[in-house]
Amino acid sequence: MYLHESIKHEIMNSKCILIILLSILFIPARSQSTKLNIVVSDIRNDNGKIAMSVFTGADGFPMGSEKALKKFTAPITNGKARFSLNFKPGEYALAFFHDENDNDELDANFIGIPKEGVCASNNAQSRMGPPKYEDARFMVSGGEKDMFVKMTYIGED
Repeated sequence: MYLHESIKHEIMNSKCILIILLSILFIPARSQSTKLNIVVSDIRNDNGKIAMSVFTGADGFPMGSEKALKKFTAPITNGKARFSLNFKPGEYALAFFHDENDNDELDANFIGIPKEGVCASNNAQSRMGPPKYEDARFMVSGGEKDMFVKMTYIGED
C-alpha cells in the first residue's frame, strides 16, 4: 500500500511541475521597454540646458510641449547633451530646444522664429515652419537604440 501511495504522490508532483512549465511557456511576455540613448550635438555653447518633449502623435508637435507625453532636460557638456530613457514599445517623436537663458521656454522673435537652437528626432528639418511629426516619428520595440540629433540655430539674438 505504501508503494502505491508513493507512486501516486510522484505522479501528482509531475503533473504540478508540468502545469507550471506549460503556464510559463504560454503566458504572454510583458511589454519590453527600449532603452533609448540620445545624443544632441552641435550645441553652440554650454549655457543653460537642453529641453526634450516626447510626443506620441502629431497634436502639439513640436512646439506645444504642454501636449507632450513627457518632458525632460539634460545639462550640456562640451557642446553635447545626453539623455538615456526607457520607452514602452510604440511610435514617438522627440522635439528639443537649447534653453540658453534657462527660462524654461523657447525664445522666439516677433514673427515666431526661434532665437534658441531647435531640433527633432530623425533630424527632421523645418520647411517653411516647424518639422512635421511624420518626419520625426520613429518606432521602438524593445532592446536598446541609439539616436543622434544635431541642434540647428535658425534665428539669432
